[in-house]
Amino acid sequence: MSELRVGIIGFGMIGKVHAFGYRTLPFYTHGLLIRPRVTHVATAHAETAAAAAELLGCRGVTDWRQITENPEIDAVHICTPNREHLAPLLSAIGQNKHIYCDKPLTSSLDEALRVEEALGRTGAAGEPLYTKVGMMTFHLRFIPALILAKRLIGEGRLGRIFEYRAAYQHSSNAAPDVPYKWKFDAGGGAILDLGSHLADLTDWLIGLPDEVCAESVIAYPDRFDPKTGKERAVLAEDAFTVQTRTADPESGHVTRGLISGTKLATGSEDEMFLEIYGEKGAVRFSLMDAHYLDYYDAAGKAGWTRLAAGARYTEPHTGFPSPKSAAGWVRAHAACIAQFAASIEKGIEPEAGLRQGIRIQKFLDAVRRSAERRAWVRAD
Repeated sequence: MSELRVGIIGFGMIGKVHAFGYRTLPFYTHGLLIRPRVTHVATAHAETAAAAAELLGCRGVTDWRQITENPEIDAVHICTPNREHLAPLLSAIGQNKHIYCDKPLTSSLDEALRVEEALGRTGAAGEPLYTKVGMMTFHLRFIPALILAKRLIGEGRLGRIFEYRAAYQHSSNAAPDVPYKWKFDAGGGAILDLGSHLADLTDWLIGLPDEVCAESVIAYPDRFDPKTGKERAVLAEDAFTVQTRTADPESGHVTRGLISGTKLATGSEDEMFLEIYGEKGAVRFSLMDAHYLDYYDAAGKAGWTRLAAGARYTEPHTGFPSPKSAAGWVRAHAACIAQFAASIEKGIEPEAGLRQGIRIQKFLDAVRRSAERRAWVRAD
């Protein structure tokens, strides 16, 4: 077994989730020839770095370059706010490190294009300079019920897709006294935060649409900033809705969809809904009831059937603790990290790679442009 030395940049909630994923990996996987170990964690302040280091039993630093430029680190996790992704991404690419980046890839399309340029650089003989594995944290792909939905769609059980709806609902911005934070700044917002998950899930299951028509809203134009003690203008949207359209050039068939993300859904927690309707069948899913996938066979007489997916993960996963155990949010993150480790071991590009992050960023930029223009725009 070879050791994979991991450095985590940023140790807020998502950084802790990534670290927890590594700690639990030996229980959830089998056959991996790589043994990941978190050796470094970087945070902005000495006291938080020290606390993280004590928790993980590793070294804490306050300069992320001590991770991206450290020859003793093999894989870099980027768990910082969106606007702080670009610099460590470019550094890790330049140092030819394995990269695991939280969504979205960057805070803007311009930044994503700089990452795309860096990934495409070649040497004097035309060989790629970046040869490692880069992956995004698109963990919804690793929920068993959605894995089952993809299998049913791939088997043709739904036939031609007529329409779909995908919605992600939080309530975190619904109150006017919610203080200003980085997600209200440029580079934050519901389109990047929630839309990145919905866009990748849509792409994975049925493909991204050709055209979008979007609307976004800022509920409260100003928020109190506890750092300055003053009101501050909100620059990022609280919610968005996107109509989508995809045309088959051969048959002329049009698939229509509705993608929406909101942090104004009072009473919601982490609610994601998905419905896909086809000529032969349909599927429905709720993240708050993630053990099941609802399936409808238009040719049958049983009506809607509830299929138990539970913890039936694909390789490299074991059946621990049981295939019938309830699905969990953190467990899906562990499954995503397991795919990252397995891709490194096999030397292959994962489906949810950094280039997929760029693809999603381009789509989300089209959504933003459509919302600004209040018009249909091409998304390809």
